[in-house]
This record gives sequence, C-alpha cells and structure tokens, in this order.
Amino acid sequence: MIRIGAAEATASCLLPPLLVRWAQTHPGVPIRLRVLSAEAICAGLRENELDIGFTHGAVGMAGLLARRWMNEAWLVVARPQHPLAQGVGPISLDMLRQAQWAWLAASETAQDAVRQRFEHGVGALDVALGLGSVQAVIAIVQNSDLLAFLPRHAVQPALHRDALTALETEGTPLSLSLEMLTRPDLRLSGPVAGFLDFCHAEVAELSSTASCGAVRTLAWPG
Repeated sequence: MIRIGAAEATASCLLPPLLVRWAQTHPGVPIRLRVLSAEAICAGLRENELDIGFTHGAVGMAGLLARRWMNEAWLVVARPQHPLAQGVGPISLDMLRQAQWAWLAASETAQDAVRQRFEHGVGALDVALGLGSVQAVIAIVQNSDLLAFLPRHAVQPALHRDALTALETEGTPLSLSLEMLTRPDLRLSGPVAGFLDFCHAEVAELSSTASCGAVRTLAWPG
C-alpha cells in the first residue's frame, strides 16, 4: 500500500483521475489517500505514517525532500453578479483586502501554506467563512458576495456553467508550484518509486487540465 497525504483541493479534484489510471495499470498496488493540512502532511512523513505528500509548501518542510511536480493555475473567483465582476477592470490589491472571502481551511487552527503566501503578497484578508471542502466553498461563493481563491481545475465546471466567473486581478500569484514530498531517507524503490515515476509521466495531461487558458506566473514575495 502507498500512503499519500494531500490538501483537500488536490485530493478531491486533481488526484482522482490520476489514481483511477494508476488502479487500472497497477491493480495489485492499493493507495490510501488522506486529506490533510500541509503541516499534518509534513508530520505524517516524519512519523512514517505517509509515504508521499502533495503540498504547495509549508513551514514544516525543512528536512524533507521536495520535488516540484507541476505549476497549478489558481484563480480569484466570484459569482457573476458580484459587484467586482461588473466590468470594473483589473481588481486592485486594496479591493481584494476590502472584500470578504470564503477560504478553504484544512482545520480551524491550521494556517495553510497557500493562505500564508497569498496574504504575504496581498495583505491580510477578511475571511468570513473557513470551510472544509472545495464544494462547500464553491456553493457559498455561488450564492453570496464572498470571493474565493481556488485551483482552476476545481472551479472549471462552475466556470463552464457560468455559475462562477474568474476575476482579473493585479499583482496576485496565479500559478503555484505543487510539490511532492518524501522523507530524504526513504529508499525509492518498489511501489513508491513506481508511483513517483507514474506521477511525472502523467503530469503533462494533468497540467493541461489544471492550467487550461491563459495563465500568468507571478513571483511569490520572499
């Protein structure tokens, strides 16, 4: 068994197609996927409770081996009726700070890596709701004037249905590096090594899905 930890958006939206293909081609190697915060992923790797972690970075990554897997497009999204979606032009950082947000939160206490880095570039956000699933965030944003920052692959169906719209923003990072973490002392052989190779071989197809459309890659502060 291969034990994997990933954040909710990655686990629920990006990895399932890959895991289906893995199961079809490697029927004798089961996978256990757990939805965890970045901090919990790092702890699970150190305590030998996980073999592989998928994360956008975390304070606790020191001492772990990180392999860049893909650049993942993220979007600031709102419902089409939102005042900021009415052709006002690029949304300024000040507008983003003044808006209220629905945020994908792994737990009540975890300050996830994406939010840390987003706020480092934008400033402190007014998070009205912290929700534990991508679908909950999307449902709230579709029916309120809250904004959300989510990966494109997670919101693509809602964008196609015109249930959400992507806002053009100034100075915000729209492409994040998704990394695969392992312990540096892990002997990369057998099923774990095979799964890592499989992920690298599949990344082109996944990236085309996750990053379809025009995407700007902006540098993270720090």
